[in-house]
Amino acid sequence: MEAKKQVNGEISSRIHQRLQELNRATRFRPEIEKNLPDVTDEATREAERSLDFQLADRQRDEDLRLRTALVLIERGRYGVCESCEEEINPRRLEVNPTAQYCTDCQSQLEQNS
Repeated sequence: MEAKKQVNGEISSRIHQRLQELNRATRFRPEIEKNLPDVTDEATREAERSLDFQLADRQRDEDLRLRTALVLIERGRYGVCESCEEEINPRRLEVNPTAQYCTDCQSQLEQNS
C-alpha cells in the first residue's frame, strides 16, 4: 500500500508539472502581425492560426485528462480500470499516467470502434 502511495505521489507530481508546462505554452504565444503586405503572408497567418487552434484543442484535452487523473488519485481510484475495475499495470501508468483502462479493455475498445 505504501508503494502505491509513493507511485501515486510521483505521478501526481509529474501531472502537476505537465499542467504547468501546458499553461506556459498557451500563455506565451506570439502575436501575429495584423497588417500583412500580401496574400502569401495572409495565407501563412491563416495556416498558423489553424495550427494554433489544433494545438490549443489538444492541450485542453490533455489538461482535462491530467486533472481527471488527479481527482482519481485524491479519491483513491487512480490506476483502476474504468471498465473491468481491475488494477491497471503500473508500467502502463508510468508510460501513460492518464490511462483509464487496462490494456485488455483498451484493446477491446479500440477493436469495437
